[in-house]
Amino acid sequence: MELTPFHCHSVNATKLAWQTWIATFLDLFSIPGLYAHIIHATGFPMGNRTQEQFPFMTNNLSYLQAAVWIHDHGLCAEDPTVGYLEDWAKSCHTSTGSILTDGSWDAWPTNFEAVEREMSRELSNSHITFTYPPCALSAHPQSWVTTSEIAVEAKCLAFNLKQIINGASTEEEFEDVPSNATGSSGVIN
Repeated sequence: MELTPFHCHSVNATKLAWQTWIATFLDLFSIPGLYAHIIHATGFPMGNRTQEQFPFMTNNLSYLQAAVWIHDHGLCAEDPTVGYLEDWAKSCHTSTGSILTDGSWDAWPTNFEAVEREMSRELSNSHITFTYPPCALSAHPQSWVTTSEIAVEAKCLAFNLKQIINGASTEEEFEDVPSNATGSSGVIN
């Protein structure tokens, strides 16, 4: 619970963020081996950050982002705690009656192979493209840079790749509008 988003009981947005985190966390650990697979596929070094709440928006929270956040805070894939979390998450799904007779789930994520297939491209590029979502408005002002983000930045520098922010390179963010793009009124055509 220490790694969940900030949760103000009277604010619906933080309740939704917390619920999204918990659902993603349960799904991530309900499929045995998925957390370890993500951690090994990314190759990120384990972080040593203290337990802190997830400061980012959860609208489009991915298993990759949740797993890396947990790994950045010291849970290695081989830790026995991972097995306990998988057992607990599986029992949560079982108690809701969502398990099928073949051992897979009746809703996404259905099984390890389905998730791995869906995430294969994201995982293969994560060493140069991984980012956390934007910070939530409820996040405390501080540096949230983690070991994984430092590793991604180092790889990008090593490969001489430009940093991409919201689909535009940092150089494009500061470019002026070309003079031929505006009409006589100064409005962009």
